[in-house]
Amino acid sequence: MVVRKFVARLMPLRFTKSATVPTTKPWFRTLAFQNLAKMKALPYSLLFALLCSLCTSVRAQESHHSVAREWNEQLLEAIRNDFARPVVHARNLYHISAAMYDSWALINASGTTCLIGTVQKGYPLPIDHWLIPDYADREAAAEEAISYAAFRILVHRYRLAPGRVGIVGRATDLMAAKGYDVGYTDIDYKNGNPAALGNYIADQIITFGLQ
Repeated sequence: MVVRKFVARLMPLRFTKSATVPTTKPWFRTLAFQNLAKMKALPYSLLFALLCSLCTSVRAQESHHSVAREWNEQLLEAIRNDFARPVVHARNLYHISAAMYDSWALINASGTTCLIGTVQKGYPLPIDHWLIPDYADREAAAEEAISYAAFRILVHRYRLAPGRVGIVGRATDLMAAKGYDVGYTDIDYKNGNPAALGNYIADQIITFGLQ
């Protein structure tokens, strides 16, 4: 009897239209709406300042790309202005990347070179690495050698591209912006000029590519 009366009291709440739904919001939902209202009340000037700081940070990061990144951008732009030759472009990407890495490795006497100083399918790419001078500023020397190596291979490989005028022009402008003379073609890397080392590396890889 007691159970039957208890069920009868519950029935209107669960199964009849006369049941009323509580209108009081739970405490956690009330807090959430209050916090949302506070967030909406943030001054627009604060949000604008935050966006400006983020944009400034991105611009600062973009203006300090490595020399390898800069020449990779030149190479990608050259590919865009040439015929669709996937195999050729893949080889150019590898050879220019290898030239830049080998320039860095030889200047810093660190790591193992990719092509220079090795034998590739019976073809030697020699260098007397022990005769490379010990530069006082290795970072600056590496950037110079990298730039000359990348520039020489890039200009040679894309000299017949339909967009060759723009390709060579942009590469030359980058060299000028760095203060390098594109007319310097010496390959005697023992003379203490890192540009000569870059020219030598490019000359060896270009000759290897013609085999």
